[in-house]
Amino acid sequence: MKFSRLSNRASDTAQPISDTLNRKRQAAPPATMAALCPLTPLITQTAARNVDAFHRLYEETSPQVYGIVCHLVTDRMAAEEVLIDTYLVVWATAARFITVELTAMAWLSANARRCSVAHLRDQLRLNQARVAHDILNKIGTGVEQIR
Repeated sequence: MKFSRLSNRASDTAQPISDTLNRKRQAAPPATMAALCPLTPLITQTAARNVDAFHRLYEETSPQVYGIVCHLVTDRMAAEEVLIDTYLVVWATAARFITVELTAMAWLSANARRCSVAHLRDQLRLNQARVAHDILNKIGTGVEQIR
C-alpha cells in the first residue's frame, strides 16, 4: 500500500516538472543561425545603407568569397569582376538576409556561387554566339564561291 502511494506521488510530481520544462522551452525562442553569426550586424547595417558597415563586411569576408569565386571562375580577371558583382548583389539585397535562416558567410557564399554561375552562363552564351557567327561566315563564303 505504501508503495502505491509513493508511485502515485512520483507520477503526480513528474507531470508538473515536464510541463515547466516545456513552458520554458516555448518561452525562449531558439537562437537562429543568423543571430549567432558575428557578421550578421554588418549585414543588418548594410541593409540600412551604412557604407562603413559594408566596407567592413567586404574587408572581413572578401578573401573567402574570392576563394569561392575562383573555384568556379578560373580566369583571375573575370573572378575579380564576379567578386565585385557579388558585393553589388549583397548591397542591393542585404535587407532580405534578415529573414533568411543562414549564417552571413553561407548567404555570402550562395550569392558568390550564384554570380559565378551567371558569369559562366554568360560566357557560354557568348562563346556559342561566336562559334555560330564563325560557322555562318564560313558557310556564307562557301556559298559565294559556288556561285
